[in-house]
Amino acid sequence: MSSKGRGAISCGGRLLLWAMLAAGILLVAGCTTLAGGTSRTGGTYPFDIFPEMHYQQSFKAQEPPRLLPPVGSVPQSVRTARKTGQELYTINCAACHGSQLRGDGPALQVMRQTYGYAPLMDPDLTAAVVRQLTDQGVLAIVMGGVNVMPAFRNLLTEEEAQRTVDYVRQVAAGTPPSSQPLPAPSDGAVGTVERGRQVFTINCAACHAIEGLSTATVGPDLTHIGTVAATRRPGMTAEQYIRQSILEPGAFVVEGFLNIMIPTFGQILSTGDQDAVVAFMLGRK
Repeated sequence: MSSKGRGAISCGGRLLLWAMLAAGILLVAGCTTLAGGTSRTGGTYPFDIFPEMHYQQSFKAQEPPRLLPPVGSVPQSVRTARKTGQELYTINCAACHGSQLRGDGPALQVMRQTYGYAPLMDPDLTAAVVRQLTDQGVLAIVMGGVNVMPAFRNLLTEEEAQRTVDYVRQVAAGTPPSSQPLPAPSDGAVGTVERGRQVFTINCAACHAIEGLSTATVGPDLTHIGTVAATRRPGMTAEQYIRQSILEPGAFVVEGFLNIMIPTFGQILSTGDQDAVVAFMLGRK
């Protein structure tokens, strides 16, 4: 074979070698990418790469949690007591569904008799059609809402929603709910305004919007109620207007909204909680 032929073969071999090398690089690049600090290999779950080891995620169940808060620290928003399922139901549901779950609450009665509202679902929570729903189905309705019923996903924790569902199930099944009191957490004292925020979130945010807290549209938007309240009734201060609106909701009905606010907050809320929610609302300028 001539030297010219051997040179041609050698050149072809080099080209083949380079082609194989390029194919290998493309194959590896297709399987593993490093972009934006995320690694993914062959369809596995992506994980973040941090330069400091103590920021890494825990990949094994036996690993301790990372970056624990200081011992004894208290979150900004805390609850002073855990409520039972019956208490949660009374606060959030009884106005429409009734104290005995029969769908005869005062707010719903006003909507039906005065405004001709016809529920799409049976509001009687002891009805067969409701009892046939799974626990997850009832929980989904509580958290997501249905028709005019607001969504409670931003008002109740999953644990609170589940306790409410458990209570409804027990009563509907004819089983007396447990009366064993829940222990109060040792979270420390909460300021009056912060307590008012909690009371509002639990009792009012299902119907009333406040920027950054709730987007409900059943009742008037209260984002600036601290300023607006002073202009609603001549001779009344903002505090007097807000307090009377809570205790006697039918006294002042904003144009364009229904008179369906539960009229028993004077019995549901303690005097301290009434003062706290008024203080919180006065601060909404």
